[in-house]
Amino acid sequence: MSKARLVPGHSLIGMLALGLALITGLVPAMAQDTPSSPADRARFVSITRSLEEDPLQPNARADRDWALRWLTEAPDVSVRVCLSSLGGLEESYPYAGEIMLQYTFSMAVLVIQHPEMANDPNAQQVAGVAGALRAYRAILSSRPDARSPSLDSLMEIESRGGLPEFIRGGSASCSATT
Repeated sequence: MSKARLVPGHSLIGMLALGLALITGLVPAMAQDTPSSPADRARFVSITRSLEEDPLQPNARADRDWALRWLTEAPDVSVRVCLSSLGGLEESYPYAGEIMLQYTFSMAVLVIQHPEMANDPNAQQVAGVAGALRAYRAILSSRPDARSPSLDSLMEIESRGGLPEFIRGGSASCSATT
């Protein structure tokens, strides 16, 4: 069973998301029998929070690689990626990959810290977008010229308290296409 369902909206982001979906389908059968360790879950959460605070830090690539590998192999943590929740993130945005992965990792943190939310796709999407926006704000603090119109729009929606409603609309379009 695949751990992620994807609805790519743009080619670059879609390709990253498709890669995630393909990787999740290749989890060894042996891994399915053993739940992830508490230490690995804690490391994943720590990496995700660190990347939200400083997504461009020197170890970011290695941390993202480990977190993505862990998430694709962990049999007891899964998320549903719906790229429309990111508000049409531009494929030309130089940090689109980092934002998409942060969105995915932030959803997984919600599932780890609140297992009762594992079957609540809207709560996962809100957590994912909120984590992506925290990372975006961190990017802007060090690179003010790295603006994304779609992420700026999402920040405005979030500031008005409208993120859950926006997510419900985006998730509905993903549900309709899967």
